[in-house]
Amino acid sequence: MEVQSTLHQLLLILSALTNEPTPVEPPTILIVPAYAMPCTCEAAYDQRKLYLKNDINWTDPRWLSIVLHELEHHRQFLRRGNAHDCTEWLDREREALLLQTAYLEEVRSGYRPAMSLACKEEDRYRKVQGDQSTN
Repeated sequence: MEVQSTLHQLLLILSALTNEPTPVEPPTILIVPAYAMPCTCEAAYDQRKLYLKNDINWTDPRWLSIVLHELEHHRQFLRRGNAHDCTEWLDREREALLLQTAYLEEVRSGYRPAMSLACKEEDRYRKVQGDQSTN
């Protein structure tokens, strides 16, 4: 299955699930080995870049739901910029998980994503805020 075609289909699904137009600007797609991922995850989004592990299965609804989840983060970023604190980051993560779950229910997959209770970005926010306060 062609990557661009699948991503286009997922953007259309995102639009249908959110009742909003597809993002005008698609993210930059980086398909990389696990060691080059920005985290110990299967996919990640960071400021217009969507990182995907190179072993992704483009026909598996579980994998497609993960990509859809990250595309939702891209949509969030285009609308609101970076999350300003841990609470906002967690709210965005919940939104992406709800969208991912809706997709999985639609395709009748038994897989359900889990929410991490910790804010992965918390240390980064503290560092940025600390750096600003010392200037």
